[in-house]
Amino acid sequence: MNEMMNTPPLTAAQLRDFAREGCLIVPGAVDDETLAALRGDFAARVEDLLRRARAVGKVGAQSGGSGNGGDDFSSAASRLICAAPESYQHLDISLPLDGDLGARLPAWRELFGDDWRAEAGVFAPASVFRLLTHPRLAAMAKQLLGAEDLVASPVQHIRIKPPQRRLPAHAATDSAYARANWHQDEAVIHEGARGVDILTVWVAVTESTVANGCLRCVPGSHLAADDASRPDFGLRTHCPGREFVGDIYIPDATIPESSRRNLEVNPGDAIVLHRRTVHGADANESDGIRWSFDLRYQAAGTATGRECFPALSLSGNDGAPGYRRRWLDARDAILRGEVEAVFNTRWQKYQAAPLCT
Repeated sequence: MNEMMNTPPLTAAQLRDFAREGCLIVPGAVDDETLAALRGDFAARVEDLLRRARAVGKVGAQSGGSGNGGDDFSSAASRLICAAPESYQHLDISLPLDGDLGARLPAWRELFGDDWRAEAGVFAPASVFRLLTHPRLAAMAKQLLGAEDLVASPVQHIRIKPPQRRLPAHAATDSAYARANWHQDEAVIHEGARGVDILTVWVAVTESTVANGCLRCVPGSHLAADDASRPDFGLRTHCPGREFVGDIYIPDATIPESSRRNLEVNPGDAIVLHRRTVHGADANESDGIRWSFDLRYQAAGTATGRECFPALSLSGNDGAPGYRRRWLDARDAILRGEVEAVFNTRWQKYQAAPLCT
């Protein structure tokens, strides 16, 4: 870890590549110790969720894995997600994109009982706090954003993708664990954050290959101007998600095959994306899971586009317990009606557009 902390941030060549292409692979950005802590925490969480789901009849009696974070974790995570996709919200490092969390309470109570207040809706262990505040990721973000005082944006998610063929039909289009359609990250937040320089840092926990649905980008697609005279200020037209708030999409037919680049990476590698780079990921057609974290960084004091959720200061924060507490407090404030959970709806106007039908 000490060697990682002393590693210089991006080279001049990497900076030039990112400026030109809007997507960059950074090998070895996250150390093995940090990855091991994540694997341990999520293995234990999956085993706990499997146990609870079995108790209420959502999963069969088979164990599903020993929770050691290796191949058994792949089996256990696949078993949980494919048998009870709604359990995924308790693995994610963000609250659900849902303005009516109260409608989810009966299912949360069924799964967690009296423990729901401490456990339901978001998973924020110390290992995730450690990843978000990782010195190498912070150094890269500071360098690319040109700011010293940064926050980790609340637009963050875990992606654990089981083999696509095992997913039930109603879950096979959710980008959390299935294919991620082409999109730009600036398009998934509300318009109050338009033009804010929010950097995406995508971190691989498992190998990410073409076979298991690696990330893909369209190099140079970030260079369109942020222009008030153009529709949606120069963003590509996105179609509204058919089932899920977060699943807006740029139609595949509008992305030439020749412009697509596969971004295959190893565990610990990071992929850095400009907020306007067009990207997506195919379905996982392999036999194991594909696991990654989708993080964002921006200058402190700028709009996140998801203000109902908490941002994390990279300096002056109150540590891992405070990070977890803030997510649970945000959940409870939404449940009490004190905070309105509002998510991007700008693309609804294209519901009937020929491009989207």
